[in-house]
Amino acid sequence: MLKVPLLIICALVVVLVAATIFKQHQRKILWSTAILLFVGTLLLVGIGVIDPVGETHPNLPALTGIIMALVSAAAMACTAEKLHFRNKGKQEEKIAQSPFYERISTEAEGVVLPERLDTELARKIFARAIDAGFMEENGAHYKWKLSKALLAYMCGRIYCGDRPTYTDIEDKYYCW
Repeated sequence: MLKVPLLIICALVVVLVAATIFKQHQRKILWSTAILLFVGTLLLVGIGVIDPVGETHPNLPALTGIIMALVSAAAMACTAEKLHFRNKGKQEEKIAQSPFYERISTEAEGVVLPERLDTELARKIFARAIDAGFMEENGAHYKWKLSKALLAYMCGRIYCGDRPTYTDIEDKYYCW
């Protein structure tokens, strides 16, 4: 008599286990399940595969299954969004605890770099880049005006010690 509700409960347990195993894709799994359950239920009722009203009286197991499927779809969608909001908060906490992250006060004059990035070489090169027009000081941070590739190259030279090397074979310079 209650085969449909029990089947729905078992399917939801399997989906929750899959969402727990694949944490990176939890939101997609839960939303996909919610949409599939909602649309599938309405489609089956609309086509007539599930008949909520029998010949003379309501079909209680079918009605229970339909209501349970729609409520489960709504619960899956709400859970997906709650997980997304919680994970977003955790990401922001990780960024705030990162050694490279430092909140910059608006009262500070000039640009305040995190301790790890604030080196004498970096300050010299940033000053030269500002003079050359590659970047500008915009309040409490720097704004790069050219391509991101040039910015990456400059930061590689400053912080990673990247240097171009010449190969006799191809007559070209390479950054290693």
